[in-house]
Amino acid sequence: MADTAPAHYAWFDTEFTDLDLDQAHLIQVALVVTDVQLRPIVPAAVPVEIPAGCVRTNGLNVYLPLPEAWEPQPFHLEHMADVLQACRASAYTLAQSDAWLAAWMDACVGAPAASIGDRPVLAGNSVHNDWWLARRDLPAFMERLHYRLVDASGFKSEWLSHYGGEGATLLDKEDQSALREAFPAADLSAAAHDAYFDAQASCAELAWYRARLKA
Repeated sequence: MADTAPAHYAWFDTEFTDLDLDQAHLIQVALVVTDVQLRPIVPAAVPVEIPAGCVRTNGLNVYLPLPEAWEPQPFHLEHMADVLQACRASAYTLAQSDAWLAAWMDACVGAPAASIGDRPVLAGNSVHNDWWLARRDLPAFMERLHYRLVDASGFKSEWLSHYGGEGATLLDKEDQSALREAFPAADLSAAAHDAYFDAQASCAELAWYRARLKA
């Protein structure tokens, strides 16, 4: 297979119920598509079937139903109260979420390329988890993606290894001004541990490393 540089990144993040992925249920999915210069691509005409409440400044943000009889863990209660509330107030099915993610991708970059090597690359933090859940639950979305992943967590591991271990300077993803400096187009209307926020924070993190690698 020819080795070509990607034209687009699909910044993807999920929130889910359990670190055991075999048992986990998706409760939120978010997608921000950028070019390789990390500039968000937003379609001129949003696909009409996507509810307006799921469309954000830079991308798509969808909440899913909480599983019946599921008891949120302390982490969910402490860090994801807004996500849990949104799931209870306005949730959509997996099938709807999959169709809307696929439609958003098509609206941003066109129909899937015939060659998988020419499709957008899935990107994020610890994105193998998101890829695993998407492969299981979001097949139409997955059909539109490259076979490679870009994981900002990998850059973080290397940065810590080469620049001072735990004492190394890192992007503070809780600091909105630092995020905006790294990723000026960021829409920070959500908070950390919301998938829409986290997808953009991952993009900002890659931009942060790029700027320092060039220096």
